[in-house]
Amino acid sequence: MPWRAPRCSVRPRRAASLGTALFLAALCLGQAPAARAAEPGDYRLVGHRGDAASWQTENTIPALARALHFGASAVEVDLRLTADRRVVLMHDATLDRTTTCSGPVAARTVRSLREHCTGVRGTPIPTLRGLLEWASHHEANLLMEIKTRGGLQWRVRDFRVVTTMVRRAGMADRVRYLSRRPVVLRRIELASRHNHTQYLAPGWRLALRGAGIADGVNLHASQATRARVRLLRARGAQVLIRSSTNPVWWQRAHAAGARGLVVGDVAAYAAWRRR
Repeated sequence: MPWRAPRCSVRPRRAASLGTALFLAALCLGQAPAARAAEPGDYRLVGHRGDAASWQTENTIPALARALHFGASAVEVDLRLTADRRVVLMHDATLDRTTTCSGPVAARTVRSLREHCTGVRGTPIPTLRGLLEWASHHEANLLMEIKTRGGLQWRVRDFRVVTTMVRRAGMADRVRYLSRRPVVLRRIELASRHNHTQYLAPGWRLALRGAGIADGVNLHASQATRARVRLLRARGAQVLIRSSTNPVWWQRAHAAGARGLVVGDVAAYAAWRRR
């Protein structure tokens, strides 16, 4: 379902700054500030679940738009299956933390989610189709994590449906599939040899293995050094370093020679870089 602007009211006096107030107003009008289009495959700065704030829900179109507005060249999102095996954006296995509903994502159909569940300020839960339409329009790159724990198990057919949708949307060169499970990455690559995969490494030793099973490795900043990053690149891996919202990790990622950084607060990172 294509994204539509949420119904909301703007209160500039409560915003942290005039810029934030204007951005929120633009979102409410369905006219988020234009961001510079990124080249396909540009993952220099990735907004983790977009760039959520107290008035935006993670993994929603407004949060993704905010990440691009503050300079992200790509956004990371989480994919889960619904009861009718449709794909929606949701990190948790349950709806409780980020929506007005409760219970497992896998217990509801897309129609049920659309009619009864929203994020803050009535923001709808995006479907994969809606995400791809938005990303194609804004020429954004996507890092899509396949979530399996606590929900429906993905079948080979589900991977084929996802990769086919990506290809038909003209987004094959702008999507990286992310998972901590090698079997998931292998199935994605089997669905199409043109798919690009990233291994979400829990530690350094497994990161080395990941360089042999995926096109790239997603490594936490606490495990990143310049020598390790150089070694992974020598093995042909695209290296993305995840660093959350902590400037200490941002600094470490830069010291390690990061060419791709995943951050949890793009606006704060942009301000930190300007200092």
